[in-house]
Amino acid sequence: MRILRWIIGFSLAALAVLFAVTNREIVAVTWSPFHAAAELPLYLIVLALMATGFIAGGLIVWINTIPLRLSLRQHKKRLRELEKRLEETTVTAVPVPPPANNYLAETASPQISPALNYYKG
Repeated sequence: MRILRWIIGFSLAALAVLFAVTNREIVAVTWSPFHAAAELPLYLIVLALMATGFIAGGLIVWINTIPLRLSLRQHKKRLRELEKRLEETTVTAVPVPPPANNYLAETASPQISPALNYYKG
């Protein structure tokens, strides 16, 4: 995708240079009936109008995406809040201390408890 952008951008730049080279004639441009006509090269007028249109189009797109960007910002904020709440409510493993009367330690010892001796007979 990136290479496609470079190809298209280079092609448009080459066309703009080609247009500027072939249209070097001076043209009188009248902006208003109260001012004198400005004499400018044709390529400068056309490229300036194209750049103005490009900037205006970008500005219109930027303005139209304001609600989307605001919504995205709110969703990101809500996501951070929910992740924080999840982190707070997640139970972590707490090590359980061994009981004071460890039955396994007693049964593993070679001594037989007096209760067992009673039942043995």
